[in-house]
Amino acid sequence: MNRNSPLPDLSKAQEWFNGNETIVKQHPEKMILVHFWSVSCILCKKDFPELNQLKEDFADDVVTIAVHMPRKEIDYDRTRILSDLNDFNISQPCILDQDQTITGFFENRFVPAYYLFDRSGKLRHFQAGGRGIAMLKRRISRIASQT
Repeated sequence: MNRNSPLPDLSKAQEWFNGNETIVKQHPEKMILVHFWSVSCILCKKDFPELNQLKEDFADDVVTIAVHMPRKEIDYDRTRILSDLNDFNISQPCILDQDQTITGFFENRFVPAYYLFDRSGKLRHFQAGGRGIAMLKRRISRIASQT
């Protein structure tokens, strides 16, 4: 996905937890942060506490949406996914992307991966890999101050 690409259509998601695609329409004044994760990703799990804090810190500016992207057999275990949602306090809307439709729209290959869309729905920042929440916070702050 290239910079300035529009936010893909999330209504094609197979299954949602904690909400659905209407979250974007409910908050047109906010940026959208879409993060990809999987049950088998250790880096994802290490980032969740900081990501949850980021979500709280920027609640006035950002809507966060999680996408569970399977990479290994264990990632298809729905019970395990639901357990991780609970264990890691993932309270934001979460797409269960078992058929990788949403993953394909983003052309994503990584977990964790973060896509930040500005208030007009254009991609402004992408990053992949663990332990990059501090950089993500700086980007959110910078984009928030520009709009």
